[in-house]
Amino acid sequence: MRATARSFALLAALLAALLLPGAAHAAPPARADLAGAATQLTLRYDPARAQGGRRAPIIARLVDAAGAPVAGARVAFLVDGQRDGEAQTDRAGTALWRIRRELPAGAHTVAGQFTGTDLLAAASASVRLRVAPATVELSAAPAAVGQPITIVARLAGAAGAPVAGARIALTVNGVRQSELRTDDSGAATRRLAGSLPAGTYALEAEFEGLPDLLPARAAAQALVTPAAVEVQTVPALPGARFAIDGRPFVAGADGVARTTVERAGEYTLSALAWDGDASGLRATFDRWADPVFAATRKVKLPARAPLVAGFNVSYLVGQEFVDAAGRPVDPARITAIELTSSYGTRLSFDQVQPRWLPGIHVVRLKGGLSASPISYALDSVVVDGSNVVNRAQLRFASSMGERWQIPLQLHSARFVARDALFGFPIGTTIHLTYPDGQTRALALGQGGDVRLAALARGAYTVRVDAPGIAGPTPAALTRDQEIVLLVLSYLDLAVFGLFMLAIAGGLLLVGRPALARLARDPLAPLRRGADGQIPARVWLIALPAAVRGAATGAWAAARSGRWRRAATRDAAAPARPRRRLPRWIFDPAIMLACGLVALGTLGAGLARSVAASVPAPVASPTLAARAPEPPASPPPALEPAVAALAEPTAAPAIAPTAAPELPHARLTFKQTLERKSSGPAVEQLQQRLRELGYFRYPENTGYFGTDTARAVARFQAARGLEVTGAADLSTIAELNRCGQDCLASATPAEVGQ
Repeated sequence: MRATARSFALLAALLAALLLPGAAHAAPPARADLAGAATQLTLRYDPARAQGGRRAPIIARLVDAAGAPVAGARVAFLVDGQRDGEAQTDRAGTALWRIRRELPAGAHTVAGQFTGTDLLAAASASVRLRVAPATVELSAAPAAVGQPITIVARLAGAAGAPVAGARIALTVNGVRQSELRTDDSGAATRRLAGSLPAGTYALEAEFEGLPDLLPARAAAQALVTPAAVEVQTVPALPGARFAIDGRPFVAGADGVARTTVERAGEYTLSALAWDGDASGLRATFDRWADPVFAATRKVKLPARAPLVAGFNVSYLVGQEFVDAAGRPVDPARITAIELTSSYGTRLSFDQVQPRWLPGIHVVRLKGGLSASPISYALDSVVVDGSNVVNRAQLRFASSMGERWQIPLQLHSARFVARDALFGFPIGTTIHLTYPDGQTRALALGQGGDVRLAALARGAYTVRVDAPGIAGPTPAALTRDQEIVLLVLSYLDLAVFGLFMLAIAGGLLLVGRPALARLARDPLAPLRRGADGQIPARVWLIALPAAVRGAATGAWAAARSGRWRRAATRDAAAPARPRRRLPRWIFDPAIMLACGLVALGTLGAGLARSVAASVPAPVASPTLAARAPEPPASPPPALEPAVAALAEPTAAPAIAPTAAPELPHARLTFKQTLERKSSGPAVEQLQQRLRELGYFRYPENTGYFGTDTARAVARFQAARGLEVTGAADLSTIAELNRCGQDCLASATPAEVGQ
């Protein structure tokens, strides 16, 4: 009730003041309880209410003596004694005022005044506000095209203290990009996308200020450098050429081609053709590190992954041929060369000259591209129609400036023509037929010999021009040796005939006194005997009649069939006397003499027939592509003579016709090998199959896989064995038995390589 009365009193006073303007000054209030009640005003600076602006938020709170908030009261705000404005309290007795003036750096006094009312006493309060200058530091690290630009702005207040939560506006080349907010350390970071092209960019950071901090600005420059582009070559190829959008660049000494691009985006990258053949190296593009095989492709630059280009490399390789003593061999004598690479490729050449041979093949492994070197095995070098190297014994690598020195199996031979019986020199010329079929005539010296150097190993045929019997003599040249050519001269034939005649005559004289007397007195048959007759004359006169009678009796007997009816003649019929041959025909001495003459004649005939039956070697049509097959073994009749050539200085003998077998790996294991087998036994099997030309994998792996099974199956089919693809005991025995007669024939594809 008291409060209601008091309110009515105040209302009446206000009405009176309004209706009677002079009444309030004319007379004081009639009652003492109408005096204003005490109030309390407080001011404080609340940075949280600044909201990033520069107007300082001042909060005034007005309460009465009981602490109750006074609502609707107007509070005036003065800054440094000058009125800045006023605000009205809300229900909580709070009034918010944002200072309108831009305060300079320094300390300022902000005062709040409540003038009071009839019921409330006036109140005032003040607060100190310090405004400090701010500093902004702006920096940007250089970045390449495609990389983000990192911009850092740092805001500091009084005494360099970091300012947190402040907003900084960032502009690039005058264009506002974004607004940054500082962290607890006063730093604000911004990463611009890497889409900017190369160049220099102007940066500006603007701090609009806070109520207690003045605005600040800072400028800097951001440098965007061109993006580096690197293409690594495998193998490292100085001079390899590339182009980006038609702009060429070249690999340096380290095999890396470097260039730059001014902007990020998609480009056309090309591997250009190699133009460095003059250096003895030739490179051919093969592939990129990723599964792209085209020389021209699209790439996004800057690239996230390194760019790697793989090349197959060939080298210009020369050949130099020497004999066993290191002396050079005329290249014109070489008609064919055959190589097999470590990748199984077979190469055949028919001329000796520097050639481009693949030296490096690029392969893709788990770790990326890798350069795989290529080696070569020399299969054959054909000289005068004969292979003068052992198959796959010599291996070479292809590299820059390589010149292969290839030793050839060339031997010297001394051909000696001798009389077969007395051993004196005989003959004027020998005719030497080479393995390729060509024949060369060579004059013999005074000693009946001639020496030839640098003859290719192989089978030759030699014929001597000499008085007597001298057929073609086959000779297999495998080392430096002397080949003796035997000639059965006319003197040898005469001596042999006289010797045989003497033996026959001596045998006839043994045990025959009459013949012995005849030998002592050969003219005795011509002298008259005691009967006055000359024995020789009597014998000659009776000889025609005896011969005629014998012939007539034989003819009559043949016509009458007497000999056929003799077996069925009646036993009682008288038998006619049978004509018998002269007893001297069955004389042992005469029979032995005739046998010796027959054996000598038969031996001479056999010797001539054997010599005439040995054919001269004929060059094979495919001689330039393949090494010649070894000649067949000598006939049985010549085996003793072949064995006699084991020592060059031994008694004269005929040279052998068969070239010696090359040494080969002998299989010592006994177990059966099949798929998934592994170990040293499998490696032995692969080596033996490689020697015979069936296993062409680049290396002996020691694992029985698909390639090994196919090689075994091909060998079994070629040798008439059961085709199982497994190396059983019969296959092992056949592999150990085989020689050069078991070499695999090249397929049409291989011959064409």
